[in-house]
Amino acid sequence: MFYGYGYYCGSSLAKTNGENQKGKTAMNIFDMLIGRIAENLPPLEGEAMKKWIDNPMKLKNFLLGLSTASQEEDPLDTIICVDRSVDSVCLNLAKEVIHYKLGTVGPTKYDLVKVELYLHDDQKEGGCMNGTKLYRYLEETDSLKNCLGFHDALKIQKKKIKVFRKVFGRGKTVFFWKSVARHPDYRLYVPFVSDGGNEVVVGWTRLDNNWDGSCPAARFAS
Repeated sequence: MFYGYGYYCGSSLAKTNGENQKGKTAMNIFDMLIGRIAENLPPLEGEAMKKWIDNPMKLKNFLLGLSTASQEEDPLDTIICVDRSVDSVCLNLAKEVIHYKLGTVGPTKYDLVKVELYLHDDQKEGGCMNGTKLYRYLEETDSLKNCLGFHDALKIQKKKIKVFRKVFGRGKTVFFWKSVARHPDYRLYVPFVSDGGNEVVVGWTRLDNNWDGSCPAARFAS
């Protein structure tokens, strides 16, 4: 998928007029704020007001505290709810889901923060590992059942980019090995979820690629 960018061009005069208008608007809002603060101040004795006047740093710190409180965001919702009884792999994308029965295995509700990012030893310290070899390792060690699958990938995508970055980090790509599938070209693919800039992207990649330390598997704590 290609991600481009856009930009706007305008004359310097238009830009200056726009900036002047923004400045006037900002001043009007500032005056309104000062007026609202004055209206809602509790009764203050002259001595109390003088202390604020004589200690501008204390007043500044107090106002900075108000500013920080007003900028706090609501906590992000990292709870994932999954209906594992539903087939989530679209048939026009996958010819055959290799471990179909594993699609029903796993919690139906969990906190995404508690999901682990797993790396094989060969992926660590600058190493890399062929995807087919990594898949066979997960299969032979009975580790696929603890991995997240395509059900989970779709739900994570719906949580939007802020949640993805909070849990996995900016620019991250995470793989969902439980749902390895054979596509119409008869090759094996694994689904992934990736930071696509302004959105969370779900896609598939072939197992004959190499996986390094930037390609962790998402799995539940065993």
